[in-house]
Amino acid sequence: MKKLIVLLILILSIVGLLTAAQADSKTGLAGKKPRFRQLFRKKRFYDSRTKKRVRVVKSEILVKFKPGLKLKKVRRISTKHSLVQRKLIEKLQGHLMKIPEEKTIEEMIEELKKDPDVIYAEPNFTLQSLSTVPDDEYFDRQWAAKKIELNNAWGLEKGSADVTIAVLDSGIDLEHPDLKQNIIPGYDFVNDDSNAWDDNGHGTAIAGVIGAIGDNREGIAGVDWQSKLMPLKVVDGDGIGTYYDVARGIIYAADHNARIINLSIGGYAYSYALKDAVDYALEKGCVLVAAVGNDGIDAPMYPAAYEGVIGAAATDSQDKVDKNSNYGDFVDLAAPGLSIYTTKPEGRYGYNSGSSLACSYTSGLVGLILSSKPSLSRDNIEGILYNSCDYIKEDNSYGRGRINAYRALLTTKGIENIDIAILDLEVIPESPFPGQKTEISVTLQNQGNVKIPGSILRLYIDGVAVNNASISSLAPNEVIIKKFDWLPETSGKETGN
Repeated sequence: MKKLIVLLILILSIVGLLTAAQADSKTGLAGKKPRFRQLFRKKRFYDSRTKKRVRVVKSEILVKFKPGLKLKKVRRISTKHSLVQRKLIEKLQGHLMKIPEEKTIEEMIEELKKDPDVIYAEPNFTLQSLSTVPDDEYFDRQWAAKKIELNNAWGLEKGSADVTIAVLDSGIDLEHPDLKQNIIPGYDFVNDDSNAWDDNGHGTAIAGVIGAIGDNREGIAGVDWQSKLMPLKVVDGDGIGTYYDVARGIIYAADHNARIINLSIGGYAYSYALKDAVDYALEKGCVLVAAVGNDGIDAPMYPAAYEGVIGAAATDSQDKVDKNSNYGDFVDLAAPGLSIYTTKPEGRYGYNSGSSLACSYTSGLVGLILSSKPSLSRDNIEGILYNSCDYIKEDNSYGRGRINAYRALLTTKGIENIDIAILDLEVIPESPFPGQKTEISVTLQNQGNVKIPGSILRLYIDGVAVNNASISSLAPNEVIIKKFDWLPETSGKETGN
């Protein structure tokens, strides 16, 4: 018996808004190389309008002739200039032509400009996806960057030196080659001096996730490549600190223009003094992000559990919550936190895990949001963060979901995004037999930032439509579950064939 194949197709009434580029990007990736890759060379062309030297496809130009010009005349002009037509953009009447080897692109364009039947002739310019893959040596070890769509996010924003992120921790390796360019003066509250050197290692790991310099062929890429890191040492070499020092550190950060305060630290005691410090920073417009703890229990950790502080839980590469991550109503969101490759003292690199890392990914994202739009209030930023989280099916352990940097920046910049995601598909029973009543449950999320009008969800089994469900509308970030009944004619059980 053949294996059951279930195919879901979501047909939207606004399907026309989706671009053909989405389909084109999936072709030509295997087997024969796409024509673009065959023809592209490092050919540069001076664009007089932008006054930049830009890349173009070697030996190709785009030509548009006067409207109504007969094909015979087009061929005559092409023959005269030894042009070979490759393709035609019919609706634009733009002809893609190959030029003769003995001519340069510049020479051919100048010739065609003199022809009264030619509206324009220009190079076949190249462009690149607005996705950034940095050249840092160990970037391939950073699974979390892909998970939260940082590659796409960096095409929109890489950070700003006008944004300061205070790192309240064990200090930072001030000479680490991947960090020192972004570090500004801080303070050591443990020893009461200005040398916030890291004698534990935790703070350096946190700083690397937040703000290691990206695209510098060195080590890793932090979330925010350009914002400034303020090291505030509030725990000692054994990783122990006092609420008093933490409170002082929070006030210092707020008074020294830190827009973001990262708190990858915490304790189970509720402190009024610490709460006062948190409230002081909140009133000054700071965004505070804190780790929720790593004991795997339903118990509030402070400062994460204070009102106004963003509490971050840790997830793994499969979007499963870390079993050691604390959970409960005080958890606001989740972020990658297991097996995170980051900076270590003495210029080294290595792996760390825990909600501390989830906290730092979130702080880095807030840095990108503020770099993109500095005028945003703390409430605005929280709204963007929470409403751009990817939904994850996991009680309250994840809060509102797992952060998505690209979605957050699209919203920040006001860029319309249409994106309906099928998050989960469950077949009960998993391997139905012929005639056995079967339920298929589909979880959908609007991961775009515009409301989707009426649409239809259709269920296909082995290429045959067997059921459908109407969706009246879907608001941004809204999650719905649709269920279908099905009586299979063929067993879905594996037979080993």
